[in-house]
Amino acid sequence: TNSGNNWFNSLTDNVGFTLVQFVNSNTGFVGRLGDPPNYNRIFKTTNAGINWLPLNTPVDIKPIGMHVLNKDTIWIADDITSVGGIYRTTNGGSSWQHQYNSGGGNPSRIYMYNGRIGFMCNSSSLYRTTNSGVNWSPMPGGAFSDICFIDSLTGWKANGDMKKTTDGGL
Repeated sequence: TNSGNNWFNSLTDNVGFTLVQFVNSNTGFVGRLGDPPNYNRIFKTTNAGINWLPLNTPVDIKPIGMHVLNKDTIWIADDITSVGGIYRTTNGGSSWQHQYNSGGGNPSRIYMYNGRIGFMCNSSSLYRTTNSGVNWSPMPGGAFSDICFIDSLTGWKANGDMKKTTDGGL
């Protein structure tokens, strides 16, 4: 609350958190990984981190990538072979749709530019959706550890080096 001069614990856990995204100053989401599987959860706050509630996260997944579009729409990526892939909720985590599973080499990262256009990757391949994650098409350019677009055509991705696209990743 003071430009990072001081930090305080908002949510403490013996497992540890690896994902965080806020959609505004009050509403945010965090994810954690751990064993046993019930430790793999997504939590939501609507009061700037004072209180956190666990979401109804799909069983046996490990959310290692997450993109929050708004308070209701979230995508999570899980690279586990059997149950992993891409999951999406459009009702704030009450229910989830399993949108993608390759059976092997499932995605570890996801980034959505808006509600329709987004990208996911596994360790070596890049995929793009233009219909909210219903279908994914392979793209050139390889995987990313982080990606960001400023409009539907111009974006950058990092994966050891930086690459820029001006044609939506084509």
